[in-house]
Amino acid sequence: MAGTLAEAHLMLQLLGESGVRGKILNQYSQGGVGDLAATEVLPEVWVYRDDDETLARKVIKSYHRVDLEKVRVCKSCGESNPTTFELCWQCSGALEE
Repeated sequence: MAGTLAEAHLMLQLLGESGVRGKILNQYSQGGVGDLAATEVLPEVWVYRDDDETLARKVIKSYHRVDLEKVRVCKSCGESNPTTFELCWQCSGALEE
């Protein structure tokens, strides 16, 4: 399950980059919140082939593992950013590796 539809699309894109094909379930169910249990309308990312499950779990696990100790410092404004960011959240400057 993904927390938001945007996160589900991001996960699906990461899976696709790893060669895993899948789909998003409950993509259009957000309007049911309130009438249905919240857990029933959260978006879910499913893979098409059972053989891809191990790789898919590995990709999703690495997505969720963020080392909050490591940061990138923006050379433009000096702001600290998570290592997963490509642009500075403060000034939108490009972050170097």
